[in-house]
Amino acid sequence: MPHFTGQKYGAQMFDYIEKLSREKKQKWLWLEVLEQNKSARKFYEKKNMRWYRNILFTSPKQQSILHIMVKSINYGRINSVCHAETE
Repeated sequence: MPHFTGQKYGAQMFDYIEKLSREKKQKWLWLEVLEQNKSARKFYEKKNMRWYRNILFTSPKQQSILHIMVKSINYGRINSVCHAETE
């Protein structure tokens, strides 16, 4: 829905989900985003989501790479997790 782009609805939803996650004492947020969706990846990176790993999504009609992105709700642990995955 391109006509909603730039109106901050995504940021409001993301912030609400993050707030709710903290209230529920969750440790992590994670999501999957298509590798080729650069604008979505940039948005999530601005929200401090970080790449964790890639997975291959396969259906009878397509094959896509999905980025798994994560964010620590308990600040400070995300770097050790992401670095361990890339070593």
